[in-house]
Amino acid sequence: MLLVGLIIVLSMSGPSTSGARDQWEQRPFNRYQMVINVNPALCRSEYIVTDEIISQIITLTPTPTGCINLTYTISDLFQMINDFQPGQCGPNGCACDGAVIMAANYDSGLGYPVRIKTFLDLSHRWHYPGYWISLLFGSACSQVGYIGTTIEVISLTPLP
Repeated sequence: MLLVGLIIVLSMSGPSTSGARDQWEQRPFNRYQMVINVNPALCRSEYIVTDEIISQIITLTPTPTGCINLTYTISDLFQMINDFQPGQCGPNGCACDGAVIMAANYDSGLGYPVRIKTFLDLSHRWHYPGYWISLLFGSACSQVGYIGTTIEVISLTPLP
């Protein structure tokens, strides 16, 4: 009998995503300056957001062309969390890579996501028949990699 497992995980710390979003939507300002880091792209971006639209880019490093598509409003970050599809596997399948996980941490004061990370969870590969088959017959997983992404809000400053 084959045991088929499906790992579905969305790990969060602090308030729930909907509770954090509600907290964010009750903020007393609609304009803010934000600094974020996006890895592995090594992009650090600083910009101003007005009514959840990026209204002014201050800096994009290391290169503006490589980082322009890696600027997000807080609403974009909440949407990214909301759109995450649990149960997806890495490029080599669940038996080799495990499931793709998203973890989000929220600011305790304003509720916005301060860190969103996607990564592979190798600890549950044994739930998949292919894992056992590769152990028994010595087949190896390919070297196609999954790097994952980390988005960190370094600072968020309300503006008048």
